[in-house]
Amino acid sequence: MRASLRLRCSILALALLATACTESLDSPTIVRTPRILAIAGEPPEAAPGEDLLVDAMISIPEDVARPLALRWLSCIDAQEVLRASGFREIELPGTPECDEQMLPEGEPYVVRGERTAELVDTLRALAAAGGFDLTTFETLLATTGLAFFVDVQVLDANGEVVVAGFKRVAMTTRETPTTNPPPPTFLFGTTMITGTGDPFDFTCAAADGVVPTVEPGAEIELVPVLPPGLDEEPWLETFPIFDFTGGLATARENAYYTWLATAGGISEFTTRPPERASEWTAPDEEGPQALWLVVRDGHLGASACRLDVVVAR
Repeated sequence: MRASLRLRCSILALALLATACTESLDSPTIVRTPRILAIAGEPPEAAPGEDLLVDAMISIPEDVARPLALRWLSCIDAQEVLRASGFREIELPGTPECDEQMLPEGEPYVVRGERTAELVDTLRALAAAGGFDLTTFETLLATTGLAFFVDVQVLDANGEVVVAGFKRVAMTTRETPTTNPPPPTFLFGTTMITGTGDPFDFTCAAADGVVPTVEPGAEIELVPVLPPGLDEEPWLETFPIFDFTGGLATARENAYYTWLATAGGISEFTTRPPERASEWTAPDEEGPQALWLVVRDGHLGASACRLDVVVAR
């Protein structure tokens, strides 16, 4: 089994084991254990030869030994891409070349454009040699795109894996590839909260920079903010898909808002239009807390940020 696939299978196996005893677990909205809360690719769809940056928004408890490091792995694998694209009968010799890099927390990983360009050139050469239909391949590349995965592990100061995840991204020659949702903007009660504008900063705050303070047990409404006069997210995009008959069709993204906190209670884990709002009930204990909002488009795009708050009487 190939390296990247082994890692993803291990992650899924751990997830299945966890769901087998949900009564003993915290609510998924409350973040107390090591978690990868979001992974974003910028852009989520890139042209062959174009660099693609990936980073993760993580939450790791303070008792985990620092400094943290993130081990990234991308295997731009011709055989996996072909199989995912419907060419399942083709067997390629050898093992895929994988790029692996260890980076400090907060430094994006770069999927090098020359690797995706090399892959496309290899596949075109295989098609020209009669390995598969070139027209079908070029149609896929110019429409739905060719997806691949980027894997990540978070390691503590002792080199032990704390948590792992993966991100699906794509390469396409389509003239208008899809983009990420903009940085989150939402109301924390009556306070407007916005992201910084940097897709990998993963922080958000009030315009005046003041950290919101709430009383223990306070119920705070959390509401995504749309531009004035609009009742739908303006960043939603369309993208091509193949329908069940094999014909090309057009799909439209959907907005999904996932709300998380370090303590207290979240009324709705994931919301979507028209019911976008959730509510955070602050814990009874005083002290600093954090909330996160992850925005996804149901396709490949995501944005996310963390808001620091204080619970005090």
